[in-house]
Amino acid sequence: MLTQKFKDFIFENRSFMRLLLCYGIALSLVNWILPLEWEKNWFFFYKYLYQYGITPYIDYREGYPPLGFLIYMPFTYLSNWDVYLFAFYFRMVNLVFLILSCLLIYLIVFQLRGRKAALIASTIYAVCPTVVLGGKISNDSFMLFLSLLGLYFLLKGKPSFSGMILGLATMVKIFPALFVIIGLKWFGENRDKFRLLLAFMLTVYFISLPFLVMDPFMYLSTFIHHGSRGPWETIWALMDGWYSHGGFIHPDFDQFFYHFQLLKIYSPSSLDHAFYDWKYPLIPTFLIVCQVAVAIAFFLFGKCENKSVLIKKVTLILLLYVLFFKGYSPQFTVFTLPFLLLSLKGAWLGAAIFLEAATEIQLLAWRYELPFSHDYHLPLLIFAVLLRTLIFVVVIGLLVIQLKRRKSHE
Repeated sequence: MLTQKFKDFIFENRSFMRLLLCYGIALSLVNWILPLEWEKNWFFFYKYLYQYGITPYIDYREGYPPLGFLIYMPFTYLSNWDVYLFAFYFRMVNLVFLILSCLLIYLIVFQLRGRKAALIASTIYAVCPTVVLGGKISNDSFMLFLSLLGLYFLLKGKPSFSGMILGLATMVKIFPALFVIIGLKWFGENRDKFRLLLAFMLTVYFISLPFLVMDPFMYLSTFIHHGSRGPWETIWALMDGWYSHGGFIHPDFDQFFYHFQLLKIYSPSSLDHAFYDWKYPLIPTFLIVCQVAVAIAFFLFGKCENKSVLIKKVTLILLLYVLFFKGYSPQFTVFTLPFLLLSLKGAWLGAAIFLEAATEIQLLAWRYELPFSHDYHLPLLIFAVLLRTLIFVVVIGLLVIQLKRRKSHE
């Protein structure tokens, strides 16, 4: 029966499936010819861990939850420690996630606004240069695929599957945990809410369990370690006077020790992102309060009456969280852009295009091999940050207005 449904879907959406196949082939060729970038950083760090017998999350903390880091580690062995072969595996896996994400965007928008809107949304996402470039060098494609899959199961009324998938996504990056809050407001039956939450918590628990047993403090510090680092490439970074990226001036030795230990020998500085000393200490406090307030507000107020409201609230809680997050790397657009495409329609789809433009300018600001980029780094960075922030504020305001209007009509 499932086979027949799959055949029916392929036949009914044959034009889109042909485009998706062509897209996959074209993207494979692009990934084949593009030079090595951040993939080599992943490779050489994996190699360093292997050479010195260092176990992630036990001997040191990683910047991502376990699935976000460990998923690519086997490729070092499969490649026989060849950096080019490793990069090939790395890119091809992310390519599969990206293609599947395009398919899920199509499926979700198809449920909301029909075939034409689904084709437009998935096409816009597929052709964005920052998606193609950012998706191949980071784990954001993996997180996006799992997040969209969890959202798809929410729409289908499958609480257990949705909770499990969102738990997996949270173990790549923590953002998808927000969607569980919306899921709890989506299901009307307490039994379904319980299944969603239980599946989510058990998935996170069992993935975390081996590390919690071996070194709970090191593992738990993974999730708060970024708190000691400074802001980057956001309005909050500009307000505090940090105009650099989210990297470090010194090596990543802070990953091997607890922050309180290093503070005994290392003083925070406004010039060092790893041990950042805020000029305005109220900013990080304000951001944390806002993020917590957003989560509480979505948990306490408002139900999701239909699929359209569910998608809008998922987008709204994500954008609010990202707006009050202290940093924004260019690859974040890989997972923020799709939710704009899921929620917006008509002329408002232009917001997605402007977000893509802001990210391209953000990337351009760091291309020091281009003379004009070197000369105009700061203006380009500031313009990109302000444009992106404006887009988020406008879309957040639009979604709030639409949700209020819908509620007033009921």
